[in-house]
Amino acid sequence: MTIFSLLMEKCVRIFNLILFFTLSWSYTQETVITVDGEKLTLNDGSSFISQFDSILVGNGEFGGIVAIIDMDSSSEVLINYEIHNDYKIIDEILFQKESGVNIAVLQQLFSNLTKAHSYNSAQTIVKELRTGYPFIPSNIHLNYGLMNNDRLGVLVNFKPEFNSHFSGIAGAGRQDDRGWDIAGEVDIHLENTWRTANITDLVWKRNGDESQYILFKHEEPYLAGLPFGAKLELIQDLRNREYVYTNSSGAFSVQLGQRGKWYFGGGKESIKPTAYGISMGIQPSKAQTFTIEYFSDGRNDRWLPTKGFFLNMKTHIGRVIETKQKNNLVAQLQFHIEEFLSISERTALRFKFWNGLVLDNENHVGQKIRYGGMNTFRGYQEDIFTSDMINIISLDMLFTPTEQLQIFSFGDMSMPTIPMSVGFGLRQLTANSVMEVSFGWPVDEAFSAGKVHVKFTSLLD
Repeated sequence: MTIFSLLMEKCVRIFNLILFFTLSWSYTQETVITVDGEKLTLNDGSSFISQFDSILVGNGEFGGIVAIIDMDSSSEVLINYEIHNDYKIIDEILFQKESGVNIAVLQQLFSNLTKAHSYNSAQTIVKELRTGYPFIPSNIHLNYGLMNNDRLGVLVNFKPEFNSHFSGIAGAGRQDDRGWDIAGEVDIHLENTWRTANITDLVWKRNGDESQYILFKHEEPYLAGLPFGAKLELIQDLRNREYVYTNSSGAFSVQLGQRGKWYFGGGKESIKPTAYGISMGIQPSKAQTFTIEYFSDGRNDRWLPTKGFFLNMKTHIGRVIETKQKNNLVAQLQFHIEEFLSISERTALRFKFWNGLVLDNENHVGQKIRYGGMNTFRGYQEDIFTSDMINIISLDMLFTPTEQLQIFSFGDMSMPTIPMSVGFGLRQLTANSVMEVSFGWPVDEAFSAGKVHVKFTSLLD
């Protein structure tokens, strides 16, 4: 039942009688209706209520009513109405049990709906909520109705689009000795395993025989009815058999503002050189850290996006301990933006900016940013570059002939020293998997020196 049909009971009895008379009359002749000075013509009496409903709920505030100004009974029935808005916000949020998520979590997740004062404001709140929680679908449906004691309720009807998956990346390229170097990555991503809309990630990467990266991350969007969530992250990184970098951190997540979500937390990190690293002069290091992160994902699709905007910012500040330096601060800044520009119905451009900066008085190799490969700089080996400042600009031309296939060409450029790379590839989506294959090469090298990147994702949901 819609809000209009429920609030119509607030109108006077004579209005109901005239409305009944008008509806009966309209079956036999044309009805001309004026609402706030706008003339509406109805030839089908059955659409009378639905059209009033659309005007009142779609354009007016919650709590609005339609009142008769005057009525002219003639060969053409003319009725004048006026909309009166009585400002009201949503009092209670209800959910269908088959959503698959605990109701307590959903209540916290959609709590901003209690600030909605109209149909349009409620839709805007849900749209902005999706930027922080991509499992909320774009076609979510809200049903409004009056409850006991004139309380306005909304029933949120949606099926979450959770996206658990298992993926693997392989990269291959020919070296100067004409041999092949192979790198790989395995990523296990689980969502809503405990009916709390939680996210769990386990990543394992291997780059040659002397480097290995392991990450474990778990996030709960809301904790036991509290108005905030939490994230735990553990990292162990062996680099070129020189040193082992470890990081253990935790953060609270909150919604500040209308879009995306923020993380505030801290942790500890250490760099322990191996015997080989000590022989190269690498020193051990320990630090206590504080982290601020912002995440907002407004892309229209997880796998084959063609519209929307993505933003992820991270600030990582640490105080190095057990060091001889007096000024022992270290800071890392990362900035990742993606924006899509539609050219036609099936063609779009993707602009990507990935920037990073490290401020480290000790200039420790373990604090530098590593990049290269499929996710950062295509056409090069995985994590082949090390720097304390990066600025990578990518431009992709996307052609999406079907909902399951996307073909693209790309250019990646790093400012200012590394030659840009160009290439092409495709992404294919099926009911059970996603396959992405790309080939890129640096513009200062021969085509045969290019790198092939393959990523296979098995969908578990």
